[in-house]
Order: sequence, then structure tokens, then C-alpha cells
Amino acid sequence: MSEYRLKFWGLFTLTAFFVSFGALSFVLVTLNSAYAQFDETPEEDLWEYHPSSTHAFEVRFPKDYKEKIVPFRLSNESIIYNDEIVSTIGDTADDLKDKTYIVKIDQTFGPPISPTKMTELVKKEAATYIRTMESMNASLHFEEDTEDKDSQAKELIFTFNENGETKGLRVKIIFTNSSRIQQVMSGPPGVIQSYKTDMYFDSIHVFPGILNDEGDIKKEWEKYESPHGLYTVYLPPNKKPFVDKPFKYRTISNIERGHVVYVDPLVGFKTTYDIYGYILDKKVYNDDIRALLYSKHLAKYHINMTRGGFHLTYRDFKDRRVAYAKIEIPASVEQPYKMTVYLQAMFRGKYVVVQEVRGDEDFVFSPLLKTIISSVEFHPEKAHEVVGGTDTDIESEDDDEDVPQDEEKSEQASPQTEQAAQNNADDGAKTEAKAQSDQPAPTEQTNTTP
Repeated sequence: MSEYRLKFWGLFTLTAFFVSFGALSFVLVTLNSAYAQFDETPEEDLWEYHPSSTHAFEVRFPKDYKEKIVPFRLSNESIIYNDEIVSTIGDTADDLKDKTYIVKIDQTFGPPISPTKMTELVKKEAATYIRTMESMNASLHFEEDTEDKDSQAKELIFTFNENGETKGLRVKIIFTNSSRIQQVMSGPPGVIQSYKTDMYFDSIHVFPGILNDEGDIKKEWEKYESPHGLYTVYLPPNKKPFVDKPFKYRTISNIERGHVVYVDPLVGFKTTYDIYGYILDKKVYNDDIRALLYSKHLAKYHINMTRGGFHLTYRDFKDRRVAYAKIEIPASVEQPYKMTVYLQAMFRGKYVVVQEVRGDEDFVFSPLLKTIISSVEFHPEKAHEVVGGTDTDIESEDDDEDVPQDEEKSEQASPQTEQAAQNNADDGAKTEAKAQSDQPAPTEQTNTTP
């Protein structure tokens, strides 16, 4: 967003370095870069009703504003937003009495936020504002909590001095079950508590949930084909603030890894998605997959688990077999919080694709990650053309003999039922606890994971 001019907000620049996450980081950066809209029209004629295109709020707002909106599709049915509208009303570019208005919204791609969690998040955001403003010797003049059936909020009013002149900042922090809305006004102290300003803050109405919006991830997301042609995966565009580390590949010999990290703007949780492609020396069976998943995907967490001690669910499809597992990684010195790891391995002949998702359980199984996982198209025949080999390397064989008796194997699934079967397997994996198995330890693989 370009060239906001607010001379007196220069002080905020000094504090921006001390705020790494939260509501105030937005205010400090935004107010520093604010632009001004100047008009000699009477102020009462400068306002209008503004229904947000996010469908998350509506507010009385100045007619002349700029908007920065970032859509982030979660599935073919739903979408979330990062959205910010800003306007400044004043008479001249050098008038320190300009009034700046901001409404900013962030939405979660995780589960709905409970009322208890809303209370916690409102307190956390307010504490960030108060702590930072106090570091600027600001005074807190007003603090009020409000709530209704769909939201919880806190309003704060500050004043502070800069170059001998008193300034004011008024903030309303609102949480619904899916959104954080920050309503801000800055200006002379007398104005931020005026009747007209009260009307601005009272005019906002918020709505729970996210927007149901039909779309097509294959048209709106980025398409990636693996370096060896093993698979195609569709991923959301690399957009801040939702993508922490953009998707990129690393390849070592016949092993490839794609890696991306997503971050939730509301709670800050990071969710890692990795997709691996393996081209092995021989056709693989269930025991080989168990060994591969343990040695390359689970052993690195140093958990107290024998190689035979995690449960796999198997399902057969027309052109491949798929193995699923969910593991809970307890908190430790190396890993200070509990983490869920979800694994899905597709294999046919000597070709294997493993999807690994790790993070908070609710985010690992969120609509976003489920959509990504289900978007993968497994086509080992392309890899077969790239790396060569015999026809037996690509053959799909119905062989039940190597399926351990304590593990599930489904009946053959048609392409029409594949998605439903995968969803059932994913849901089943989510509810599985760590299961101990009496199967013998499998043979270690010798490949090196990138």
C-alpha cells in the first residue's frame, strides 16, 4: 500500500521493530504508510455504507478509500481473506489534524474459534496494544469489553505526545468464530471521542463464518509437476500472510521433495506440507512402505516407537495402493509443543509418492490441507518414461499376501469412489491413537531424504 502521509505517526516507526506479531504490528506499519485523500466537500457528505466484499463485516466509512485485499481459496467451495481499507480526511497535506480510518480483517483457515478462545485472543491482542503504547509513554483513557452471540470485542482509547502536541488513537478489536477485525481511528484527542467518531465505531456489524464461494482450484491454484514426473499437485498461490515459506523443490538422485509452510494469520500456527517422490530399485510392497515411512519420515522425531509400532491403513485403487498413518508427537525439549504428523503414501511398482503434513491437529486436517492432499494426481508412467526401466517396474498387482493381519486393506475402489474412500481414510487416520503392533521390524531403506 503506497505513501500514506501522516507526519505525526513517524513515532510509530520506532516501535514497529518491537512488535513481531499481532494486531498492533498492522497498525504501526499501516499508519506509517497511510495515504491521504483531501477534499473540500463537507465531511458529512464524504461517508457511505460499506459492505465488505469478504462478507465478514459492514461499516459506515469514508467514500474515498483504498483497499488491499488478498483472497485465499481453501477448496472449491470456500475462500478466506486478508483485507484492509484505509482513508484519511483532511484539508491540506501538512494539516496535522487529519483523521485516518482503517478497518482490517484476517481470517483463519483452521477450525471455528470457540467463545473461550475468542476471549483469550481478544485479551492477547489488547495486551499487545497496551504494552506497546505504554512503551511510548501513552495514556490509556478508555477500555471496554463488549460481546454478542457472534463476536467478542474490546475498545481502547490512547493519547500520547509528539513534539509537544497531543495525539489520539482509538481501536476496536473484534473476534468472530472465523475472523479478527480491527477498527482504527487516529486524529486529534477531541475528535477520537466525538459523537461522529462514536457513530463510526458503533456502525460496524460483523458476521461469523467464511464465505461460501464456488471456484476451481485447478484454475485458481498453481500447478506443479514433480521433477521426475511422478505426480502433479495443486497449491494455493504464494501469498502473504498465509504462506510463510513458498513452495520449492529439492532433488537428490531419485528422491525429490517439495516443501511449503502455511501460517494462520489469527493464531499464528504453522502447518508444514511436504510431498516426496521416491524411485526405488525394485517393486515395493507393504513391508517396504512401512520401512520407508519409519526410516525417512518418523525416525527423525526421536519418538519412543519401534519400527513396527505405528498403525497403517491400506486402501486399493484401480492404479495404485495407498497407505495412511497418523502419529502424535508428544512435547519434548526439542519439540516444545504436541504435534500431529499425517502420512499418506501412494505406490505402484517401484514408484512411491509420500505426502507428509505436520502441525497442530486441527490445522493438519483443515479443509485447506485436505484439499491439497486430494489434489495430487499420481502418474508414475510419466516417471517411467523419464528414468526408464522394465515394464514390471510400472505394473500394478493385486497382492494381499504382504498385508499384515492387524492392518486394514480395503476392497478395490473405482475412480468414482476414490475421493470418498480417501476422505474416509483421512477421517479414520485422524481418530486413530498411536497403536502398538506385533509385526517384526522391517528392513531399513538406504535412500537419503533431501
